[in-house]
Amino acid sequence: MVRHIREAGDSLLHIVNDILDYSKIEAGEFTLEQQPFALVEILRRLRNLMSVAAETKHLRLSTLEPADCPATLMGDALRLEQV
Repeated sequence: MVRHIREAGDSLLHIVNDILDYSKIEAGEFTLEQQPFALVEILRRLRNLMSVAAETKHLRLSTLEPADCPATLMGDALRLEQV
C-alpha cells in the first residue's frame, strides 16, 4: 500500500510538472528526453496505479506486454507514462 501511495504521489508531482511543461511548450522551450527505460516497468507502474480506480468501478484493468519488445528502449518515459 505504501508503494501505491508513493507512486500516486509521484504521479501528482508529474501532473504539476505537466502544467509547467505546457508553459514551456507555449514558449517554444520544450524538449523530449532521450533516456533508456523499460517499457515493462512503465506498464507495471501504470497497472498498479490505475488498478485501484478500476476496482472501485468494478472494472478489470490489464496490460499487454509485447513479446518482441526490447528490454530497454530510448525515449521520454515520463511523457509516455503521461499519455
